[in-house]
Amino acid sequence: WPDQKVPMGWLGDTLWVADPSSGEVRRYAQGAGDPEVRGPRGRLADTPPEPVGRGGLAVPIPTSDPDRWLWTRPAQPPFVPYPLPDDPPGPEFLSLTDEWLMHRVMASLWAGVHELAVDTGDEAPIVIGPDPFEDHPLSAVAPDGSSVTVVVRDHPTLVLYQTQHVFRMDLEGDTVFSVERPADLVRIDGPTVDRISQALGTHPDLQAAVPVPGLEAHFVAGSLYRGPFHPPTSDLLVGTDGRTWLRGIDDGDGPVRWEVLAPTGELDAVFELDRQVRLVAADADGAWGLQDPLGDSPLLVRFEMEPVP
Repeated sequence: WPDQKVPMGWLGDTLWVADPSSGEVRRYAQGAGDPEVRGPRGRLADTPPEPVGRGGLAVPIPTSDPDRWLWTRPAQPPFVPYPLPDDPPGPEFLSLTDEWLMHRVMASLWAGVHELAVDTGDEAPIVIGPDPFEDHPLSAVAPDGSSVTVVVRDHPTLVLYQTQHVFRMDLEGDTVFSVERPADLVRIDGPTVDRISQALGTHPDLQAAVPVPGLEAHFVAGSLYRGPFHPPTSDLLVGTDGRTWLRGIDDGDGPVRWEVLAPTGELDAVFELDRQVRLVAADADGAWGLQDPLGDSPLLVRFEMEPVP
């Protein structure tokens, strides 16, 4: 696969290699000869499958259940007219059999999270990550592929009820938990936009593309999604122990509040963390995070959780 980033990894004594261009997976069993080639249509593949659009995984991934696979593809738009037809599709999560045939639709989300594409007026827009003020659903797959967790954080629900809906679906399409979490109604003001724009303006790709140094924040501010209120959850992480980590409102100033939900959905812990830290993995004892992820030398930091006496 010249000039391609090819996902690969070990599962037991078998090396799995995914080919994003064809949607095939090759399994190299220890001591075996030629690899088994599998495609997403439930058969050994020697022809490329239909392409997977934006927001989808090129190939299914194995899960903790040896008879189930997890596949993500772009969701179909709702049948009723949607107020923002230009929104990107959200993900649809599907449980597949061992032969890669459809088993269950676990969750189908609309719309998807906008990527923050900064238009500098010179070249193609620079995509620097998810838009910080976006209010569309967040989703995360469990590390072992056994479930999908979703946070519904739309503005109408926030205004009417000041809550956000958090739920988890397993590979059978059954609800593991479904809870309503209190959510603060905080307006997005000018100083917040300025602070967020200044922080995002340090992205190295953006700094390299801006024709006049020092105008990065100006271009970011002009490209932001401008909803009336902060999304109550700005990031979502699922730990190896089944707990859900919800990053709260980020106004660009000071630490950010995090909530940790137990595997059954009840509130388990609350803490504050520097907004410059992006958590990337969690387990029963704590989490791993990147300190200053947009900087030249981000640090991988381990955070331990201990109860407050």
